[in-house]
Amino acid sequence: MTEPWPVDWNGTFDLVHSRFALAGAGMKPLDGVVKGLVGLLKPGGYIQLVEVDPEDPEGNGPAMQRFGIAFRDMLKVVSGGKGMNLKAECPFLLQEAGCLDVKQRLLALSMGAQAEKDVIKNLSVKSMQITAQGLADFFEPEVLPISLTKEQLRALPGDLANELPVHGGVFRISVVYGRRP
Repeated sequence: MTEPWPVDWNGTFDLVHSRFALAGAGMKPLDGVVKGLVGLLKPGGYIQLVEVDPEDPEGNGPAMQRFGIAFRDMLKVVSGGKGMNLKAECPFLLQEAGCLDVKQRLLALSMGAQAEKDVIKNLSVKSMQITAQGLADFFEPEVLPISLTKEQLRALPGDLANELPVHGGVFRISVVYGRRP
């Protein structure tokens, strides 16, 4: 994503879908990353950028709130201290890349006890535990700054496993899409 795509890929895709990936660009300018993705599209092709909404929804329990803090801290680290609000940046980035009909939808994904279907209740708890463990592993080196204590961070997967099946939670995402002229 941060390196040029193969030249023969340019203008060949009807749809480019990027999900939870732009943070991986790190300190590379996001406008160049998004322009590269848009360049992969055929004329009239669509691009979708799906990213986490970093704001904490009201009503989340303490473990989900700590997850949000850790996630926002991770975005600060990978962006060299700037932080990222991809919910706010993505529509502008697509417009700057020349896309038309740019639209955004904000979705609230119900987790654990708040999910309607049992399979989603169980899978969402497991998914959040795995993601929280990934955040804990990311921050394991003592040199990376984080607002949580090491103990809070290490306990986060278990805390989510206890909180979500009983109280549930909400994880918000932003979906931004547009069309190449």
